[in-house]
Amino acid sequence: MGSERKSRTAVMDKPLTLLQWKLLRWMAKPYLTSNDGKDCFPSMSAKDGVFRWSNPNRDFTVDAYRAASTIRDRGWFDVDAFGNCRLNAAGHAAAAAEPVPSWSPPAPPALKSRDLSVLNSLAYSTSGRRAGQWVSPLSVGGQSGSHHSATLHLLVRHGLAVCQKDYRRIYDSTNVVVPPRLFKRAKGSCGYQITEAGLARVQE
Repeated sequence: MGSERKSRTAVMDKPLTLLQWKLLRWMAKPYLTSNDGKDCFPSMSAKDGVFRWSNPNRDFTVDAYRAASTIRDRGWFDVDAFGNCRLNAAGHAAAAAEPVPSWSPPAPPALKSRDLSVLNSLAYSTSGRRAGQWVSPLSVGGQSGSHHSATLHLLVRHGLAVCQKDYRRIYDSTNVVVPPRLFKRAKGSCGYQITEAGLARVQE
């Protein structure tokens, strides 16, 4: 009992992450009102220690499930006879009181030799006579299950490339990393171009 109390205290002493805060606020918002005027709040089940969303059914990210574990460890869930977890009074109070946590994109990992190889391919595909072209990961050697999509995203984070998604918005190193999301989204098609900084890196 003493170790469990210490563990709970350690969890409570940590500030919420932005994703945990988003999940807390989402669970505190009713998704419908019943015929008798009672608000219905989101619930989830934790069978065999694994969280699964029950009502309403949403396609959550893996990180959202991890955030749910933290909310449980803080003691902000009540569990009914069917194993469904909902925010209790303390959880609703926290959702109303907790400030929005700060967030900033993490620094990108260092480039590897294979990343620079993709950068060379990108330079060949989108510079010189091919300047202005947007190319897919397939155009620089990618295939199903390969690293090329992740590598191109990393090159954008380093400012060596830019990305155009769904033929509309252009992403660069300042906006390609978005805040953590609760729900999964379709990736969409992406095209890439090399930047002046990327060309300079190739020429080094």
